[in-house]
Amino acid sequence: MRTAISILGFLLFLGCVMPANQSANAVLAEGRGSAATSLPIQAPQTIVAVQLQSPDFTVFEMKYRVFFNKSEIKKIPLVDYDFKAALTDELMNSLAEDTRMKWRLPSDKETMDVFAVLKKKTALPPVESDRVLLVGVQDFGAFLADLAADKFYIIAQFKLIDRATGKKLWEKKVYERTDFDGKLKDMQADNQKGLKVGINKVLEKIIRKVAADMRLAKI
Repeated sequence: MRTAISILGFLLFLGCVMPANQSANAVLAEGRGSAATSLPIQAPQTIVAVQLQSPDFTVFEMKYRVFFNKSEIKKIPLVDYDFKAALTDELMNSLAEDTRMKWRLPSDKETMDVFAVLKKKTALPPVESDRVLLVGVQDFGAFLADLAADKFYIIAQFKLIDRATGKKLWEKKVYERTDFDGKLKDMQADNQKGLKVGINKVLEKIIRKVAADMRLAKI
């Protein structure tokens, strides 16, 4: 009789304990799953390195002659206007909207020859980042021609590289233009206001296009 009671008590004990254990295990498993899925995905850190071939404004003038065309190139230093700083600032503001990456400028110790890397003459230097966006501005200024519309222009190349492998992830080459309204002499009046306003319009146009193109890319 005592044996029968003991067996009955043991079975009742199992009935009470096992569901509780199973329930506890389910909660633990669910907790582990939630913890795994809630871990934030770190956005790749990307350095934006900008370099100019020349800091000066280029004037490329094409003059028509009866039997030949004569071209003239001259450089105009821009006073109180840092084209590189203006482009970099505009670019960083636009890139900030693309949250797939964490954008930053190079530190003082992270120097690189952008054009040498773009031309594959040298590899990326060791830097603390996952990716590098190389921005090489080949030229910027104004094209003036007797038989064509005068234009402000910028020629540049943008290339996103995986730092570890050196693999190209995205690239865009741009040659953007806007109308050059007025005479060169007049554009240089009032502290070169006309030149600065004109080239800044091209700059903004380029950055909008580049940022929009990059947002559509599967990077």
